Amino acid sequence: AGVKTPRPMTHDLISSIFKKMGIVAHKIVVDGLIDNTFYATILLEHRGRKYQISSRPSDAIAIAVREKTPIFVSETVLEAASIVIQSLEEEVQKFRDFLNSVEPEDFNK
Repeated sequence: AGVKTPRPMTHDLISSIFKKMGIVAHKIVVDGLIDNTFYATILLEHRGRKYQISSRPSDAIAIAVREKTPIFVSETVLEAASIVIQSLEEEVQKFRDFLNSVEPEDFNK
């Protein structure tokens, strides 16, 4: 977005096709994670018919950005791919505990 190219890029072309044909992208869902590979579905509507198109998440997100389409991630994907980050307070407390437990001589070992 913002970079001008002499010819439309693939996702820009898809967006142009959607506009010309009256296709509406309702939402993108990142809905699968198998063997460390993410999967997505694009939910479209054309002339009253709804379609679900399987997609790579990167392509689905690129289209969503151009179409201003909401992006969702399924609970199962979030649970499988999320990383638990300790709160800053917990980290600060652990560091305080460490500082309280060490002696200057510990750093000469």
